[in-house]
Amino acid sequence: MNKKLFSLFIVSRSSINIADSIYVIVIMWAIQTLTNNTSYTSFTYAASTFAGIFIVFIGPHIDKKSPLKIIFYVLIIQVLNLFCLIYLLSSPLTFTTLIIIMIVIFISSFCSSIFYPANNTFFTSLFSKEFYKKGNSIFQTLDQVINFACFLLIGILIKYIGSISTLYLSIALFTFGFFLTLILNFSLKKDKFLTEKDDVFKESYTDSLINGFKIIKNITILKLTLPLSLYANLAIGGFISLLPAIAEQRGPIYYSSIYIIFFSGFIIGAILSNKLKTNIKTIYILSLLCGVFLFLFSTTLSSYFSMIFILFFGSCSALINIFDETIYQENTPSDYMGTVLTMKRAILSLSAPIGAVIVGILAYYFNTVLILIIIASSKIIFDSLLWIINKKNIVRG
Repeated sequence: MNKKLFSLFIVSRSSINIADSIYVIVIMWAIQTLTNNTSYTSFTYAASTFAGIFIVFIGPHIDKKSPLKIIFYVLIIQVLNLFCLIYLLSSPLTFTTLIIIMIVIFISSFCSSIFYPANNTFFTSLFSKEFYKKGNSIFQTLDQVINFACFLLIGILIKYIGSISTLYLSIALFTFGFFLTLILNFSLKKDKFLTEKDDVFKESYTDSLINGFKIIKNITILKLTLPLSLYANLAIGGFISLLPAIAEQRGPIYYSSIYIIFFSGFIIGAILSNKLKTNIKTIYILSLLCGVFLFLFSTTLSSYFSMIFILFFGSCSALINIFDETIYQENTPSDYMGTVLTMKRAILSLSAPIGAVIVGILAYYFNTVLILIIIASSKIIFDSLLWIINKKNIVRG
């Protein structure tokens, strides 16, 4: 693939990634400040993450059609959804309006959940297996470098122009990413790089789903990462839904600072990923460290040390994401790549809304700091138990 096409792929992917991240952070902040209710914020986050469960039904279509076509549809719907959210957030906030907002967020999150497996599937068609980890590391690093620059301004933007106006930036970035993807699609077809899969891969829709599940079930190395990722998503779902409440008294700049530090750590982790061996043992150790750093963050919120722990938390998260994605890509047959990656994302999406709902319920009885301590402690315990149960397979992996 030439440099021009490679650059188009990176820039379009990064633009869409930033737009999606801005949308998520701003909408969470808007709901928290408009309602001043942690439970509403948690349930909104639950609605957004729950959408990912249903992308399992899209996987076979990604494998049978061009992933770029799926991406086109997703981006068009995303822009329309954002215009709807701006209108709803500008209207008087009632219980009915909140329900409609959650429905729109659900649809938008469903589209977002489709984009990433489709994009990653397309990535595997551009690179050979030996470049999967290096490619994932490059994309993760560039994503977070650009996210860092963008989120450095989010707190200031929210403070001076407001949440709704900041959402227009997200619309602009989605639109920019869409047009770059159009150019990429045209360039690939011109170079006869793209081919339709319909004539090559004629397996039925149902068989594709069944075989995708069998691939995950029968490969030990894939089974070992799933429960770990499931509980990690539950903990992260609770953590993200708590962040607006934690940061509310300190202001939007503090809120965006947490993300900035996290992204900085993520960049460091992505750069280090090529220096570490990709195996199950490393992933388990990093996952346990994530729980430890989250616990230390929750106990040091009033000091600057809390930001150091978020930095380490971000670094470990980056390494886990890159290693886990690489393991799935390396062990999945190319004809089932979209099916398996969407199935994985759908399964993981089960736990994030559960974590957010649990936080929403606990918020009625406990303060945010105590809830965060409970989340971090439970993750440390869960990862330790999983290590003990799977010790033999972990060492071999």
